Amino acid sequence: MDSEYSLPKISLDNLEQKIDHSIALQFSKLPEPKSLSIEAETDTSGINDLIKHIKGLSENAQLRGAERTTWPDSLNKFPFVLLKPFKKIILKFINILFKDQIEVNQNLAEGLQQSLLINQELMREIINLRYHAYRDLENLHHYQQLSAQQITETILPNSLREITDNLYELNETIGGNQS
Repeated sequence: MDSEYSLPKISLDNLEQKIDHSIALQFSKLPEPKSLSIEAETDTSGINDLIKHIKGLSENAQLRGAERTTWPDSLNKFPFVLLKPFKKIILKFINILFKDQIEVNQNLAEGLQQSLLINQELMREIINLRYHAYRDLENLHHYQQLSAQQITETILPNSLREITDNLYELNETIGGNQS
């Protein structure tokens, strides 16, 4: 059984016009990007000040949460001066009594320090992502303003040539098979 088929003639000019129209239609549907200022979007001075403040609090907590080895200056007054001979024994008793609390305080301060380091790394990543998003939006805005003709001349010339060459080859192959 001999099967005969016929393919419609492909007009390359018509195909190029359809491609141009399709590209122009796609780019016309894109919304206008918001006007961005990379400096305004990446201003983290307020957060950095807050991180510095929290670091200071954490360092103070580590100092204050450590074991007591000296008698506080506020206890060098009367009537506490009378306890001076018992100072070492009282300090040992306080350290033994609050041993668990001292360890908890040190662990919390260390955890806060680690959390601050993670937050600083996340801030760097956010700044990096904002920068790349801003750059990509600017590029998109640039391409959005190009006409369909400019796009086919600047962005897609190789692809269009390859498509055209493939269509010519296909047309010759089909035409050669029909003869």
